Amino acid sequence: MDWAQVWAIAVAMILPAAFVQMFPLWQRQFLFTVRVPEGFAASADGRRIVRRFRARLWAVAAVCSAALWFGAIWAPLVNALAILLLIQWARMETRSFAVAGGTLRQAALTVGEEDSACFAWWTLAPVLGLLLLALTAAYLLGNREAIPARFPTHWGVTGEPDRWSAKSVSSVFGLFGIGVAVQAMLGFISYAMAADAGAVMSPRRRMNLQTVAFVSLAVSALHVVLDLIPLRQTAQALPGPMWVWFLLPALFMAPALWLGVRAQRLEDSEAEPTRDDAWIGGIWYSNRDDARMMLPNRMGPGHAYNFGHPGVRVAVPAVLALLFVSIFGLKL
Repeated sequence: MDWAQVWAIAVAMILPAAFVQMFPLWQRQFLFTVRVPEGFAASADGRRIVRRFRARLWAVAAVCSAALWFGAIWAPLVNALAILLLIQWARMETRSFAVAGGTLRQAALTVGEEDSACFAWWTLAPVLGLLLLALTAAYLLGNREAIPARFPTHWGVTGEPDRWSAKSVSSVFGLFGIGVAVQAMLGFISYAMAADAGAVMSPRRRMNLQTVAFVSLAVSALHVVLDLIPLRQTAQALPGPMWVWFLLPALFMAPALWLGVRAQRLEDSEAEPTRDDAWIGGIWYSNRDDARMMLPNRMGPGHAYNFGHPGVRVAVPAVLALLFVSIFGLKL
């Protein structure tokens, strides 16, 4: 049995399918981003739509898993695109059951003393992530002479290295560009959510900001471990076995997942109206008349970009371009 393929199928096919099939359970006011009557999800029509969606979801996952097992490297991409199409399909089936006036997301916004907007540590998490990347780069630069001419960059399930790289600027420092791009994206998300909060910040928005902060710390911790791989077999390497250090990002991801679940439960605590026709596939939002850069998702936890905002139209392509250049440069 090829455990690498089993692991790839579990991560790229099974986990996304298991996660997405929970969307209908998370929605109370909305079913596949459509505002529906109270209790509709438990009705015969609602259950039928959800059952069909889940059957299609797992059928696609099974087909793509089989394709990946037989070496089709395009299978994860097809699976991801298929999930988006299946969500839109279910959304179209649900639209006919939308309640009158269901084009707006409206609920009572309760603001307590603890909910007033203020400076908090989590707004600086991406800055801290960039600082960790800079310190790691400085450490590598200071110990560049200790890096061997050829070093392992990937290990199989048995722990034996199965991929090696020759010492070069790209192989040693190439990952830093990706890390900077990811931190820049997370930093923009933090800025957009905090800037749109105004004078008050709802509990759900605050939890989402904290979630982004922990994700930023997890990503930066992962990059520190990966970026120091060229020094792994030298005296300047991280002490102890590498698997211990790879647990460090998980320490930050655990509270991020916990906060994400808690934030989802507060879906009804915000009054942020959005037009139904401004949602593309129920996932992407674009409204030039909306001054917010980010707003709560209609499906699942977290916030969505408003691609009608000029700041989003500039920042997102710029960060994606930086990410593409970094990945392309890593392959040179």
